[in-house]
Amino acid sequence: MGKDGRYAVVGLGVDATSYAEATTRIIAWAEAGRSAYVVAANAYTAMQAHDSPVVARDVEGADLVTPDGMPLVWMLRLHGVQNASRVYGPTLMLHVCAAAEKEQIPIALYGGRPESLVELERELLRRFPRLRIACRI
Repeated sequence: MGKDGRYAVVGLGVDATSYAEATTRIIAWAEAGRSAYVVAANAYTAMQAHDSPVVARDVEGADLVTPDGMPLVWMLRLHGVQNASRVYGPTLMLHVCAAAEKEQIPIALYGGRPESLVELERELLRRFPRLRIACRI
């Protein structure tokens, strides 16, 4: 394990986390008004970071790097993290939206085509009717 609590996977620091722990951290950052970002990393991300210092810097700068793909989970297990589990980005988003709805923390939707953001907002509000969506970018 590295000095920051991350485990080196192909030279990339990956946090051994769970949906519950990641969601708790994200909600705490939001409640504190703290700017932070999360990278849901898979094997492709690890290889891109290995090949590109720019990608490596951006991923390493994340406040949380989740093991989005099973190869990263397997590597965490090789590091001795017996309960390592996959924290898939889209599923993590649903966990965060559920918690944000409960705590009445507004969220922002970022990226993709404008039509995709409209569809995403519609689906999130169907699942989480009291979710506050502050903006779409």
